[in-house]
Amino acid sequence: MKTVFIIIITFFAFTAKALVVLDSGSVAVPDSVAQAFTQNFPNAQSVIWEQEGGNLYEVEFILNNVNMVAVFTSNGTLKESETLAAEDDN
Repeated sequence: MKTVFIIIITFFAFTAKALVVLDSGSVAVPDSVAQAFTQNFPNAQSVIWEQEGGNLYEVEFILNNVNMVAVFTSNGTLKESETLAAEDDN
C-alpha cells in the first residue's frame, strides 16, 4: 500500500502544473512560465493569469504598489512587461 501511495504522489509531483484561480475558473500555467515569473518578479502580489492564444501567458500583478502586466511564452521567455497607468478617481 505504501508503494502505491508513493507512486501516486510521485506521479502528481512530476505532472502537476501551477494553477492560478481566477474568478471564472483556473488557467494551467506551465512550470517554466511560473518559474520565470517568480525569477523576474519575486515580490509580486495579487497575481492573475490569462492564456493568450496557444502559447502566450499574460499575467496581471502588483509589484511595489504598482499595477503591472507581463507576457511570457510557453517556454518561460519574458516577451514584454509594462506598468499600468493608475486609474483616475473622477
